Amino acid sequence: ICWEGHAAYQYLKKKNAAITASSEDEIYQNVKNIVHNPEIVSEYAKKAYICGKNNHQRKDVQKMLADDFKMVIEEC
Repeated sequence: ICWEGHAAYQYLKKKNAAITASSEDEIYQNVKNIVHNPEIVSEYAKKAYICGKNNHQRKDVQKMLADDFKMVIEEC
C-alpha cells in the first residue's frame, strides 16, 4: 500500500509478485477479493518467492553491482 509512483510498488506490480494498492478503493477491492478467494494469498506467496529466487540471488546482485562499478571506472 503506497503511492503508485513508488519504485517498489511499480516493480512488484510489474513482476506480479504482490497484491498492490495505491488507494483506499484498491485496498477495499483487494481485501474483498481475498475474502472471496483466500487462495489468492497462497498464489501471491508463491509468486513473491519465485520473483525473489529469479531476481534477487546474492551472487547475481553482487555481479551486477561489480559490473556497474567496472563500467563507471572504465568511463572515468
